[in-house]
Amino acid sequence: MGRIVISLTAPVMLTATGDALSDSTSVGLSVTFDRQEADIGVPQTAKVELGVAHTFDVGIVLGGSMEYSNSAFSDSATLNLETTVG
Repeated sequence: MGRIVISLTAPVMLTATGDALSDSTSVGLSVTFDRQEADIGVPQTAKVELGVAHTFDVGIVLGGSMEYSNSAFSDSATLNLETTVG
């Protein structure tokens, strides 16, 4: 059985500028809806992904991401969290 995936993505870049600042922050949001191929009105799963990263002017990167997934017509849901330091 095939599937249809509908995805909405909204990347955002925020940058602070000035004489002493070269920091930057990026934020990404993705919402994905997985549908039945035979009936697009019937959902299978929904997934929301959110990621944030900040780069300091000294080169250190701190970030985090979250992924929430929910299967339609069930009590099954997952939440994954990640952090990044570099």
